[in-house]
Amino acid sequence: MCVDVSVVLPTMNEEEAISVVLPKVREALERMGLSYEIIVVDKSSDRTPEIARSLGAIVIRQGDKGYGDAYITGFKHARGKYIVMGDPDGSYDFSELPKLLEP
Repeated sequence: MCVDVSVVLPTMNEEEAISVVLPKVREALERMGLSYEIIVVDKSSDRTPEIARSLGAIVIRQGDKGYGDAYITGFKHARGKYIVMGDPDGSYDFSELPKLLEP
Protein backbone atom coordinates (compact mmCIF):
# COMPACT_ATOMS: atom_id res chain seq x y z
CA MET A 1 0.00 0.00 0.00
CA CYS A 2 1.41 3.35 -1.04
CA VAL A 3 0.98 6.58 0.92
CA ASP A 4 1.47 10.14 -0.28
CA VAL A 5 4.40 11.00 1.99
CA SER A 6 6.96 9.07 4.02
CA VAL A 7 8.82 11.11 6.61
CA VAL A 8 12.12 9.47 7.56
CA LEU A 9 13.72 10.56 10.81
CA PRO A 10 16.99 9.10 12.12
CA THR A 11 17.15 9.19 15.91
CA MET A 12 19.71 8.69 18.60
CA ASN A 13 18.64 9.60 22.11
CA GLU A 14 16.02 12.20 21.15
CA GLU A 15 13.44 11.38 23.84
CA GLU A 16 12.90 15.04 24.74
CA ALA A 17 12.53 16.36 21.19
CA ILE A 18 10.64 13.46 19.59
CA SER A 19 7.46 14.11 21.58
CA VAL A 20 7.43 17.69 20.28
CA VAL A 21 8.47 17.01 16.68
CA LEU A 22 6.20 14.09 15.76
CA PRO A 23 2.94 15.93 16.51
CA LYS A 24 4.14 18.84 14.34
CA VAL A 25 4.84 16.47 11.44
CA ARG A 26 1.40 14.85 11.79
CA GLU A 27 -0.39 18.17 12.09
CA ALA A 28 1.23 19.63 8.96
CA LEU A 29 0.48 16.57 6.82
CA GLU A 30 -3.06 16.15 8.12
CA ARG A 31 -3.75 19.82 7.43
CA MET A 32 -2.79 19.14 3.81
CA GLY A 33 -5.07 16.09 3.68
CA LEU A 34 -2.24 13.74 2.71
CA SER A 35 -1.83 10.12 3.65
CA TYR A 36 1.50 9.59 5.35
CA GLU A 37 3.75 7.46 7.47
CA ILE A 38 6.45 8.55 9.88
CA ILE A 39 9.44 6.23 9.95
CA VAL A 40 11.83 6.60 12.86
CA VAL A 41 15.13 4.81 12.30
CA ASP A 42 16.47 4.45 15.80
CA LYS A 43 19.83 3.77 17.43
CA SER A 44 18.94 5.06 20.90
CA SER A 45 19.71 3.88 24.38
CA ASP A 46 16.94 6.03 25.89
CA ARG A 47 13.13 5.93 25.52
CA THR A 48 13.02 7.49 22.04
CA PRO A 49 11.64 4.38 20.29
CA GLU A 50 8.87 3.84 22.87
CA ILE A 51 7.83 7.49 22.69
CA ALA A 52 7.88 7.46 18.87
CA ARG A 53 5.72 4.31 18.74
CA SER A 54 3.25 5.81 21.21
CA LEU A 55 2.90 8.78 18.85
CA GLY A 56 2.13 6.56 15.86
CA ALA A 57 5.54 6.29 14.20
CA ILE A 58 6.89 3.14 12.61
CA VAL A 59 10.13 2.43 14.47
CA ILE A 60 12.94 0.52 12.81
CA ARG A 61 16.07 -0.37 14.72
CA GLN A 62 19.18 0.72 12.84
CA GLY A 63 21.54 -2.22 12.41
CA ASP A 64 24.68 -0.50 11.21
CA LYS A 65 26.37 2.77 12.10
CA GLY A 66 26.09 6.24 10.73
CA TYR A 67 23.72 8.93 9.63
CA GLY A 68 23.74 7.82 6.00
CA ASP A 69 22.93 4.24 6.95
CA ALA A 70 19.98 5.46 9.01
CA TYR A 71 18.51 7.21 5.97
CA ILE A 72 19.16 4.28 3.65
CA THR A 73 17.43 1.99 6.15
CA GLY A 74 14.45 4.34 6.31
CA PHE A 75 14.25 4.68 2.53
CA LYS A 76 14.10 0.90 2.16
CA HIS A 77 10.99 0.82 4.34
CA ALA A 78 9.32 3.95 2.92
CA ARG A 79 6.12 3.45 0.92
CA GLY A 80 5.45 7.08 0.07
CA LYS A 81 5.25 8.65 -3.34
CA TYR A 82 7.40 11.39 -1.79
CA ILE A 83 10.03 11.04 0.91
CA VAL A 84 10.82 13.83 3.35
CA MET A 85 13.87 13.53 5.56
CA GLY A 86 14.88 15.59 8.53
CA ASP A 87 16.36 15.58 11.98
CA PRO A 88 13.92 15.18 14.86
CA ASP A 89 16.08 17.24 17.22
CA GLY A 90 13.95 20.36 16.87
CA SER A 91 16.26 22.10 14.39
CA TYR A 92 13.79 21.65 11.49
CA ASP A 93 10.44 23.44 11.41
CA PHE A 94 8.15 20.66 10.22
CA SER A 95 5.21 23.07 10.10
CA GLU A 96 6.87 24.21 6.83
CA LEU A 97 6.17 20.83 5.17
CA PRO A 98 3.34 22.28 3.03
CA LYS A 99 5.81 24.65 1.36
CA LEU A 100 8.08 21.74 0.52
CA LEU A 101 5.31 19.52 -0.79
CA GLU A 102 3.17 22.07 -2.68
CA PRO A 103 5.19 21.97 -5.94
